[in-house]
Amino acid sequence: MKKLFTTLLILTGIYSVSNAQKKGAMAYGVSAGVNSAYSVSGADYASGTGSYIRPNFALHAEYYVSDDWSIKAEGIYDGKGWGDGVIKDNVNNKTVTGVNFALNYITIPVLATWHIGSEKLWYANAGPYVGILLSATDDYDHKDLKSQFNSTDAGIDAGLGIQFPLSYKNDKLKIFFEYNWQFGAANILANSSNSGTLMRQALSAGIRF
Repeated sequence: MKKLFTTLLILTGIYSVSNAQKKGAMAYGVSAGVNSAYSVSGADYASGTGSYIRPNFALHAEYYVSDDWSIKAEGIYDGKGWGDGVIKDNVNNKTVTGVNFALNYITIPVLATWHIGSEKLWYANAGPYVGILLSATDDYDHKDLKSQFNSTDAGIDAGLGIQFPLSYKNDKLKIFFEYNWQFGAANILANSSNSGTLMRQALSAGIRF
């Protein structure tokens, strides 16, 4: 991790050119990455709340309200879930542990983004998100569990990123790396006396243009 931050600081020095978008400008992007997803709570399915590595793919649209601030909306295919879960196998009359639960969402965050410093290479963002459940399964018997979960998730998304221009002739074309968190606030469990919320961390890379 120390070497990663050292490398990013060196790159920041190399790309010390004007990187700011102007007020009223639009930017678009695509990205892909990995989620480390886990359940904060959810007694129906988790004896533990282990991490479960899932993918994410996203489209971005960003409007600059000033040189320092922008509003960004994203549409993310968002793999969530958790590991170390528990499932009751009523057919074989046993309880199975160490089960991974995969919940796939289309997540839509709307984020206020602060572009930091004179070169605007670093940025931080935060805002609410809503997630629409696409599917839910486990890796034990691969049952369709979608009916056991609520159709939407919601919470807070926050992240930190860095971006570099790919060309001095076109400073709108950039590569970016971002680390972000989602903190679920909505109960994801349907028809249950228990409540469950989701949390995930994500590392992604993409192109902005």
